[in-house]
Amino acid sequence: MPIPPPASDDRQPLNLVAAIQPHGVLLAVNPTDWTIVQTSNNTQQYFNRSPSQLLGQPLSQLLGDAQVEEIAQCTSNREEHSHHLHL
Repeated sequence: MPIPPPASDDRQPLNLVAAIQPHGVLLAVNPTDWTIVQTSNNTQQYFNRSPSQLLGQPLSQLLGDAQVEEIAQCTSNREEHSHHLHL
């Protein structure tokens, strides 16, 4: 039996797909003060905190000051830090 061609959704670039990979979590932060402004619904699974517990909190309460500083450095100079950041 021949394998069917991929659906049109399968050919979309990953950055345009409106989904989070099952092994990941989304945190959106305000870049001026690093407060958490949006999360995915699965934060309890990864951080043992619900989205409502994280919203409005400083990212440093979740990750720590050193990791937030590393993220800030990566976002301020993207050309220099073009590698993946592992937290």
